[in-house]
Amino acid sequence: MRIGFLIDSFAIGGTELNAIKVAESLSRHSTTLTVFHIHENGPLRARYETLGVELLHIPLTGLVSQSARRAIARIQTDSRNRQLQLLHSHCIYTNILGIGVRRLALNGTPILASRRWTGDVPRRGLATLNRIAQSTADAVLVNSPSLVDVVRNESPWSKPVYVPNMIPEGNFRIISTAERSEKRKAVGLPPDAPIVGYVARIAPVKNHRMLLDAWRSVIARVPDARLAIIGDGGTRADLEALANEYGVSNSVHFTGGISPENMPHSLLDISVLTSLDEGFPNSLLEAMAQQVPVLSTNVGGVGDLVSHQRNGLLVNVNDVDSFASSLTGMLNGS
Repeated sequence: MRIGFLIDSFAIGGTELNAIKVAESLSRHSTTLTVFHIHENGPLRARYETLGVELLHIPLTGLVSQSARRAIARIQTDSRNRQLQLLHSHCIYTNILGIGVRRLALNGTPILASRRWTGDVPRRGLATLNRIAQSTADAVLVNSPSLVDVVRNESPWSKPVYVPNMIPEGNFRIISTAERSEKRKAVGLPPDAPIVGYVARIAPVKNHRMLLDAWRSVIARVPDARLAIIGDGGTRADLEALANEYGVSNSVHFTGGISPENMPHSLLDISVLTSLDEGFPNSLLEAMAQQVPVLSTNVGGVGDLVSHQRNGLLVNVNDVDSFASSLTGMLNGS
């Protein structure tokens, strides 16, 4: 097949990682892949280049702009010239671009849109356009059974198709105690302390503040525990200042981003997630593959992955007391 991907960026995030993993899987079959990308650079670009796929930069300054009209025309022309059989958009911005591509030609390339979250939309107008995109697309990929009904309710003419996230086989390799100690030291973590970790980009939707609110209580009860915040983002400085304000900065380690290939969850004793919104989070999947216990807020499709008190623990969003109590119990082995 000849397939085109529409992606926003090469950053490390759940949506971006899903896209590259699908691309890597397709590369093992008789597939020619063309990747239209809005942002030009990022850590995942090298993985696409390794696959030898065609990368086409589509500059975009706004969805209501001359650049958007040029981007839509360029995608349509390049799709026709390359005889692409499918265009697969991976995020809200590229879903909306896909509407324009679909409307530009009566017999254009089929569009497979994506929905991997339930409400993390920066502006109301984007949510409206995305609902139209979901109805316009030939199908909408969702990565959680819960999202099938969400998409059908907000876009009655849509055709959601459930395909779960994938993780590489190598993520199931359990490292030795000695290797784990060396990996911890390499990123500034104590080799033998109980380590709780949150692997996510640092952004408001990930709700790191809830974690730090709970951590004040946890560290008072389990003083030898350490918290690893693995990831980066625009609000990292604010989060570091909050840890200092709370007086817990000595027990909180900001490691920065650790590439998925290096299995960041292999460093941890417990993996946590405090998001306000999720689809079917890679972070919890990767933790489970490493046999690391998980504690999460019960949002989006998390409940499709974690069954409370069976393969993990769930709490309500911003229920700091329950989160702190659950985490303390896990650290104490109860």
